[in-house]
Amino acid sequence: MNPVSENVYTYLSLDCSADEAPALVTDIADWLVSSGTFHRDEELGCLVANEGALSILDEGFTPGPVPSGIYGLVYPRAGWTSADPGGNWESPPCPRCGTAFRVQREHVDAWQETQAEPDVECTSCGHSGPLGDWESVRTVYLSHATFQFREWPWSLSPVFEHQLLTRLGPRSRSVYARW
Repeated sequence: MNPVSENVYTYLSLDCSADEAPALVTDIADWLVSSGTFHRDEELGCLVANEGALSILDEGFTPGPVPSGIYGLVYPRAGWTSADPGGNWESPPCPRCGTAFRVQREHVDAWQETQAEPDVECTSCGHSGPLGDWESVRTVYLSHATFQFREWPWSLSPVFEHQLLTRLGPRSRSVYARW
């Protein structure tokens, strides 16, 4: 078991195309590094948090001892991938009436295979729209551009999350998993 955490926070863009993803991911990774919060670790293939990373944590966090000085890893990815909450699954609510929509495996499988976001319909109010518009931090999304914060022991600040999601674009989402 990881001595730090099994929390995984994934941030992604629903609108970023395969062609746009490499530039977007590079720009955001450069922003994270230039802020002094992270440094690149070519051997691990990710960004590693510096001590300055404490500034992006939720204000309620009180620093304690951190094993081996590891604060967390960030894996930027330009390529078709899924963000999955694992066992933390919840059905996303209808954006119009709030009724939970039970995403079926066939929705996710079709999205994965075709890379075309499926439209779904609410059984309560009839609202229809792209599955990604049904927002929940505990559902599955697919994207060409993701940032996965692994081994991240604390909540990220709402200010930092907002900055990251804004950089990812207007249809950005976050997914939380605890492994």
